[in-house]
Amino acid sequence: MMSRPRPLVIFFVVLALLAGAYSGWWMVLASGLRDGVAAWAGERRALGHEVTHGDLDVAGFPLSLRLRLGEASYVLNPQGVGWAWRGGGLGVTVSPWDPGHFEFSIHGVHRLTYASGDGGWRTATLSMGEGGEAGGMVGLDGAGLPWAGFLDAEGLEVKLREDGATVALRRFHFDLRKHPPGEMVDGEAAGGDGEAGLIPAHEAAFLQVAFILEGLRLPEETTQPFGPEVDLVQGRIDLLGAPPRGPARAAAQAWRDNGGTVELGGFALRWDGLDVSGEGTLALDGELQPTGAMTLSVQGFGTVIDTLVAKGVIQPGPAATARTILGLMAKTPEDGGAPVLKAPLSVQKRKLFVGPVRLMELPALVWE
Repeated sequence: MMSRPRPLVIFFVVLALLAGAYSGWWMVLASGLRDGVAAWAGERRALGHEVTHGDLDVAGFPLSLRLRLGEASYVLNPQGVGWAWRGGGLGVTVSPWDPGHFEFSIHGVHRLTYASGDGGWRTATLSMGEGGEAGGMVGLDGAGLPWAGFLDAEGLEVKLREDGATVALRRFHFDLRKHPPGEMVDGEAAGGDGEAGLIPAHEAAFLQVAFILEGLRLPEETTQPFGPEVDLVQGRIDLLGAPPRGPARAAAQAWRDNGGTVELGGFALRWDGLDVSGEGTLALDGELQPTGAMTLSVQGFGTVIDTLVAKGVIQPGPAATARTILGLMAKTPEDGGAPVLKAPLSVQKRKLFVGPVRLMELPALVWE
């Protein structure tokens, strides 16, 4: 009499079959990823671009697909006006069961060569110092287009041209999120159940951007009379209303006419004794120039006035008037410290005001 297979044996046989099937599926995905990169490079070369890269390695079994690319370069239109990028290693990681999100990493030195306004060429350099790194995540929608992402970086050094000064950054964070026009962002306006709903397009944040810069070190010759170290710059920008496709001027006009605005929130600047925070709203006026208001809380505003005078932005006479008026408007905190100025910052007809004091005229926005 034949004995029946034991349940435990059946379990391990099924498990082995599933593991083998998954391993084969993972290898097919890895091969497809390598072939996809090669096909994309071939398409670019067929268009006349130059694409080179070092070893292409796919690892990460069993939980992810981790693509690592050695030194690479991309030259757009090498025979004419274009640009060229050359960089160190790149890495992309994607989960086999969640292809709508992928993580990326950047390391080494990266150079971007571009045409300058004088007809020559300039090369910008981004490098990560010892212990520096950069990486983030990108989310893709159903059409394969990015809708969200973030970048975290530490220990960055940037030069905008070969003979330029170096700008160092201890930490950088950038976050971007896009929403379909009219889609509810946080559910607050949908009713008591908090379910997502629809709100007018001009009241919905079509695009949300947040940024944090810590330990920004600028060239000393560009920061006088401030010190070169900026402790913190951060803020959030919400674009309300989706700009339509089309020429820039027509798109901007349609966005303005449909009630589009830009909301500024969580702004903070800490720099050599200057402490500024604020929030506000901007829009476009009838001439398609910025107009709006922002509420500022400033400590060390006297330093700002000194800076504007030193750089020739405002003359000593108006500066003295501004110092007197703003000094009367400022209040000393109950716990002591430097006076705090709470005053509206406004932009009207290309002129910048703090309270009733006109500071400067702004350059015009040119819509091509």
